[in-house]
Amino acid sequence: MANSIKISQLIFVFIAFQACTAEYSLRLTSAPEPLASDVPSESPPNGDPTSGAPAPAPPAPPANPTPVVCDPFAAGNIIAAENGLKAELFAIADPNEAWQVSQSKAYQTPARKIDLEVFVSDLNVPSRRWSNGFATTGGQRLKVVKNGVEEDLVEWFGLKFVSSLKFSETGYVQLAVISDDGVTVDVIEPGQEKRTLFEVEGFHPPKLKVAKQFLDFTAANRRIPIEVNYFQGPRFHISLVLLYRVFSTAEDAHLAEKLDEKGHFETEFFWDSSVYPSIPTANYNSLLERGWKPLRAENFLLQEGTNRCFMESGR
Repeated sequence: MANSIKISQLIFVFIAFQACTAEYSLRLTSAPEPLASDVPSESPPNGDPTSGAPAPAPPAPPANPTPVVCDPFAAGNIIAAENGLKAELFAIADPNEAWQVSQSKAYQTPARKIDLEVFVSDLNVPSRRWSNGFATTGGQRLKVVKNGVEEDLVEWFGLKFVSSLKFSETGYVQLAVISDDGVTVDVIEPGQEKRTLFEVEGFHPPKLKVAKQFLDFTAANRRIPIEVNYFQGPRFHISLVLLYRVFSTAEDAHLAEKLDEKGHFETEFFWDSSVYPSIPTANYNSLLERGWKPLRAENFLLQEGTNRCFMESGR
């Protein structure tokens, strides 16, 4: 018995040693080689290589060489050039290091930034298993490399989304979020500095957080810049749903705040993620019945530039 205990202890030490000495890195795979039929011929336009005509000029380089990822959570979800959110991507290759980072903004260091642009139409990602990873429009994929073995990045990453909120309705807007894992939402209201509206950080299953303060959208055509800082911890489940509801008076909004200030820590509390797509539970439907709605693409206006995913789609 004593010998078996010693052997078990040695095995544990060996595994722990391997984990500590493993080499991790991140890399963006090369774009796939074009097919022969896609490669332009070096012959002159008339097809006669002896005619002496100059070879056609090479194609001009793209205006923006930074690789772009189009909504890794909902493929084909880009609907307009001016709507949506633009995001920066950050990642940690070594899980031993990542376990020490439990705040979304802590991911946002220059050393962890990935040279990619990410565009999404909205933030409506119900709880589900996610293994798609990040693929660029050019066919590249972001990989974690452990001792020379590659796999898609599906955990230990952070996203910093920026956009501006807008609503067709006028009134007082209350926001809420359901997230797995951590998120912090900041806003910049007219004439004010950036402030945190709410946060629900750390490692956890889908959790609801309701803003204690409302946003004043009583003026028509108002725009309020928003920043959503999110991180995904260990694989595989993710969730990030930004919700809102509109009240006609400030008093109504204040009363409503008291009804929903609570959290939930059960993986299947809001959605049944054992199937795909996930099925809303009675708890999620109860939110809808109380006036909550997921923010849609038309509620987000890019702060600058255009949605590259829409432009590159040729629509």
